[in-house]
Amino acid sequence: SLLVLGIMIELVEDWRPFEKQYPYRAYFKSAVGLKEGDPVRVAGVDAGKVRKIGLEDRRVRVDFFVNGADVVREDSLAQIRQTNLLGGVFLGLDFGSADRPVIPAGGEVRTQEGTNVDQLISNLDRNQDRVLRPLGDLVEDSREPLSETVRRLEKIATKIDEGQGTIGL
Repeated sequence: SLLVLGIMIELVEDWRPFEKQYPYRAYFKSAVGLKEGDPVRVAGVDAGKVRKIGLEDRRVRVDFFVNGADVVREDSLAQIRQTNLLGGVFLGLDFGSADRPVIPAGGEVRTQEGTNVDQLISNLDRNQDRVLRPLGDLVEDSREPLSETVRRLEKIATKIDEGQGTIGL
């Protein structure tokens, strides 16, 4: 009976008979980490769920619903956003302009491609090599002159400590 109860809870989790759900679709170049059932958030507030993810015409099609009829406007943007650095994601929507018409249910929402953690790490690796290699070369080329400068400063400090010279007199 617990198994049946668990299955029933899973099946009716998104079932809200008194709340109308408005379906939309969005197309992305990549949907890394996004899965069916992930939340749809408008300005950070849960407003729906991702229903289906599939490939269509060399793009990723994301079907989702929101619970408010006037949430998605013509200039609203959908973006796959990170919830944390561990890889959690959600489909984020912005409000759009209040004076723009509402996109009818079943319509397409414009998208803005985001940067995912994999891309950031890859870019960091490339940039690290580009920046640190010349810096390493500079340090290597300057090693001997810097060592000589430090030796001379040590000699000066020793002479000052021993009272030799006329600094400040």
